[in-house]
Amino acid sequence: MQLRFRFTQVFIIVLALAAATVAGCTMIEPQSGGTQSGASLAGAAVAQQALTVQFNNQTAETVEIWSPAADGTLNWQFDLAAGQSQTQQAAAGQQWVVYKLNSEEVLLQATTDANNTTVNIGAQTAQPTTPPAQPTAPAAQPATPTQPAAQPPTGASGMTAAEEQAALQAHNAERANTPGVAPLQWSPELAQFAAQWAQQIAATGNFEHRSGTDLKDNNPLAPGQDQLGENLSGATTGSKSVAQHVQGWIDEKADYDYASNTCADGKQCGHYTQVVWKNTQLVGCGKATGNGWDYVVCNYHKGGNYVGQKPY
Repeated sequence: MQLRFRFTQVFIIVLALAAATVAGCTMIEPQSGGTQSGASLAGAAVAQQALTVQFNNQTAETVEIWSPAADGTLNWQFDLAAGQSQTQQAAAGQQWVVYKLNSEEVLLQATTDANNTTVNIGAQTAQPTTPPAQPTAPAAQPATPTQPAAQPPTGASGMTAAEEQAALQAHNAERANTPGVAPLQWSPELAQFAAQWAQQIAATGNFEHRSGTDLKDNNPLAPGQDQLGENLSGATTGSKSVAQHVQGWIDEKADYDYASNTCADGKQCGHYTQVVWKNTQLVGCGKATGNGWDYVVCNYHKGGNYVGQKPY
């Protein structure tokens, strides 16, 4: 089988946006749709029941079919030409992710089982083809909790105060290791702005950035003046802490070459460069959950990743 790879850790998805357009891999252009990222996927282990799944490509372009392994690694399965169909052996409960060919834009996420063995890929397939089953009755609650209840979200970020602090600390720990880069300050306004977009992604399943116009005109700190930077991340619910979402962006450091100010071939590094962008002073992050996924959005003022400029 041909081998292809997409960046994923326990099926964590990341995306970066900054303020202008970029050539090659030198950061700034919004990386389309769901950059190394997707929308609402699920990464659970699959059952062993064998199924024959039929994929129908109802779009006008070739698509790539991917599936997560039990360890969270996202593996390419096959390409499917426009208007074509193909069958594939699968296990019950197997997850599928459909990308545009040679693109990071996610067209579809779906789960197949004995009651759902057909995956139709078309223009209106942003949501999984099979909604999660709803329980027939509320689960019984134990008389005495066996562990403390989770800390409820505080403020408008959709995160607990501890999660907000963890997100800020994860950014600043890396900035402290970067020459001449000062720590970021937390912005409640940016956190609320980020949470609104995280909620939008969770509600629609469309894992994509705000437009550049939106990031500039609706910048809560300087409307119409400065375009914000933006990083996105998604992972199956509960599989990653907020700090681990941020660390996924920082891990791109391994694929960034400072001398040439470029990413390694076929790799992303724009999320990392936004985290350590020297002229960025403020960050705010928000979180939302939908369709079995946690989504984390961070916005930055001022945004980084300008063409021709190094991050520090």
